[in-house]
Amino acid sequence: MREIEQLENNLTALSTRENKIYFDAANIELSGETVPASVSEQLQILEGARVELSETLAQRREEYTALEQLYKGYIAQVSRIKEGPKKG
Repeated sequence: MREIEQLENNLTALSTRENKIYFDAANIELSGETVPASVSEQLQILEGARVELSETLAQRREEYTALEQLYKGYIAQVSRIKEGPKKG
């Protein structure tokens, strides 16, 4: 779960950084200047990182859910064992 939280935080930070670069690029354009190619390159790099991070986050969430279901099954099985055989 800690890894999922860290990935979510990283994704938020990445989005914040991406938005700041877009904002700065818009201000450059509004001032009548040309946005440097390096800005576009930075945005492409950030977009690639965001896609990769989103995919990793989705994978970790799936793994967490699967593990959680497995543990729930184990808990149910242990509970049945503790109850002992049904008398009837």
